[in-house]
Amino acid sequence: MVATNSHTCPEADNREIYALFRNASQGNIRVFKLFHALSHDLSLTKIRALMYLEQHLSGTRSIGELAKELASSLGWASRIACELSMEGLIDCIRDRRDRRLVHVKLTEKGIRTARLLSANLQRPVVDALSEVPPEQRTLISQFLQQFTIELNRQAAEMSMPRQNSARL
Repeated sequence: MVATNSHTCPEADNREIYALFRNASQGNIRVFKLFHALSHDLSLTKIRALMYLEQHLSGTRSIGELAKELASSLGWASRIACELSMEGLIDCIRDRRDRRLVHVKLTEKGIRTARLLSANLQRPVVDALSEVPPEQRTLISQFLQQFTIELNRQAAEMSMPRQNSARL
């Protein structure tokens, strides 16, 4: 049996990376449950909507853009926006030129909530990464970049219409 150092064995590095992400995701789940219980009874979809709108504070976003970000229908995104508006977290604004269009933006309360959520959702990851040596952080960064490339590739494949070669 050969002893291996976890810093030189790729399999050990991968186990450490997976353990790190598992711990960070469990921390995020705990934070989500906390906010779900204590704050606005926010679903994960509502949290995603708030986080998306927080990234675009300089202007408004249409319901269509929100639907695309949430990977949902226009009707579902409109319902989420309506519920967030009733909770005072976003404003829904009708387009002046086309009254059918609705734009959304965070209210001050929504901005505070989104920033609080963002800080608390990132904390477990930051805490976990602070304990990782710099060379392993580089490995994690490379892994995440490759992982993101693969996810984007698969998403692009899934969104492409399938050719139906059978003709009736």
